[in-house]
Amino acid sequence: MRTRSASLAERTGIYVVILICLAVNGGIWWKLHSEFVVKRADALEALAKAEEERDRLQRTANEKMSLVEQRRKEVDEKKRKDEIKKREFETTLDVLNKTLVNLPPIEVWPELIKKIEVLASDLKVKIPTFTPIENKDLKSNIKKDFTEFYFKMELEGEYSKVLEFLWHLENSIQLKKAESATVWKAIIKVVEGGFEIASLRTPNDTMKLVVTLNTFFRGAQ
Repeated sequence: MRTRSASLAERTGIYVVILICLAVNGGIWWKLHSEFVVKRADALEALAKAEEERDRLQRTANEKMSLVEQRRKEVDEKKRKDEIKKREFETTLDVLNKTLVNLPPIEVWPELIKKIEVLASDLKVKIPTFTPIENKDLKSNIKKDFTEFYFKMELEGEYSKVLEFLWHLENSIQLKKAESATVWKAIIKVVEGGFEIASLRTPNDTMKLVVTLNTFFRGAQ
């Protein structure tokens, strides 16, 4: 009987030890698992932040590249426009050098004003403001002396009449001295960017324009 009791107690002790070991191992496992879960969560959070930072840096890099590309295009466009202006400038100088002797002399300058006023009157086009501005920026680049004038005019009239006025202004104005039979064709052109529509239709069924033109004369004023 003692032997059986001792054996039972011994087995019970063993079971208790096993249970304790299992409990201890379970506790260790749970602790390790909890730490792993926490570390894994921290690692995932750190990874998410790293990916977010990488995406931010990538966006920043892309924006910088886009800005650089935009500026490069702007520079290229400016170079292209400057090259066009340079060619136009050289063409103007070439034409002036070849045709300078055919330009009207500066003495007929008042007649040009009269011709413009008469033309406007015939076509019933009003010129509320008419501002001639002398300019000699090109003088040093040509072989002979000449005077360049810019005109800034405000025009008002019927649509078709205003367009007809501009056409005659650019193509059919002729000048001459009173005592001479020689006739010179005035070279008058609308400058680049010199065409501004103030009103397509006024209460009087007319249109208003502001135009800037230029012309040339032989000699200095």
